[in-house]
Amino acid sequence: MVLPALSAVAILILAYNFPKQTGYLLLIVIGIIASIYVYNVSEANAKAKLKELIFIDVSYDISSCPIKKPISVIIRNESNQIVSSVSWSLKAFESGYSDNLAPFSYGPSFKSDKILNHNDDVSLCYASPRLNRDNTPATVNWLITDKVVVFKSN
Repeated sequence: MVLPALSAVAILILAYNFPKQTGYLLLIVIGIIASIYVYNVSEANAKAKLKELIFIDVSYDISSCPIKKPISVIIRNESNQIVSSVSWSLKAFESGYSDNLAPFSYGPSFKSDKILNHNDDVSLCYASPRLNRDNTPATVNWLITDKVVVFKSN
């Protein structure tokens, strides 16, 4: 708290003694801060767009997966970057209802560290999360949430 107060006092003293020079200096500082902010926002937007190009399809599929791991997950990288890992959570919904039947997974609880180049995909099988009603994994609609994508650093 002391440093911002001292900075404000210093700026006021400079503005009083050298109003023109202080004004120019403040414009330069504001310009630099604005440039850094715009750069950070554009980088965040670019990363968000790249994340949207990583697709995760989930379904109950005992024809492709063993009975003990019946949840089929296919991850596709349609971005131009190399994916190092992907993590996510699952939600399960009974048709016509809005309650999540698998609410016991907090945060991303599934992960794949398979490296995916542009247009690569991987098929994985996972055990079903515990459901809080008498539904079976085969009768619910599965949804991916909390997707976290880590891209390989160049």
